[in-house]
Amino acid sequence: MFCRNCGEQLEEGWRSCPKCGIMLAEEEMPEAPNVEKGITMTKSRKELKEELIKSAFTSKGSVVLLYGASGISKDLEKVLLAGEEIVRFYHAYRNSVIGHLKESKMFRNYMVCTDRRLIYIETGRMAFSLLAFLRKVVACPYHEISNVQPGKRVGIYSGKVLMECNGRKMNYAMMDSKDAEELADFLAEMKR
Repeated sequence: MFCRNCGEQLEEGWRSCPKCGIMLAEEEMPEAPNVEKGITMTKSRKELKEELIKSAFTSKGSVVLLYGASGISKDLEKVLLAGEEIVRFYHAYRNSVIGHLKESKMFRNYMVCTDRRLIYIETGRMAFSLLAFLRKVVACPYHEISNVQPGKRVGIYSGKVLMECNGRKMNYAMMDSKDAEELADFLAEMKR
């Protein structure tokens, strides 16, 4: 089965698309993709880039400073829904062996909290960006996130967050335990 909105391949029983976060109904899912990849945004990439540059100099703008507004706007242009507003960014990577390798300077790994959902983006930089299999986007609507547990971790990224979305367990390393706790508080607030 495929998402009617973005064409992402889905597994049986999923209630929302892991890429674009749209809620799915069984009768609405087509058997083959008939839509283009990407989502139409109400903002142009240029407008999005300008917003990112403005946010670069706020307390949560270090992700934008590190990866650049151009690269991030290119990533977000493909996953933001029309009218979706960015609220905050976090440095993060999947807590796994492959995730640890992707912590290097050759990859962009970060979380974006919007007014509707949490989006995790993992993609190659420079020449690595041309390799589609290195790209991973996980989007979870806030109401589907449960069992959020912040914690501490040993290593360069000293925080971690464990959570579930649609029954899938996710484990992310965060820059520090303060970020992990702040994200957990933010997710609890957005679920209300």
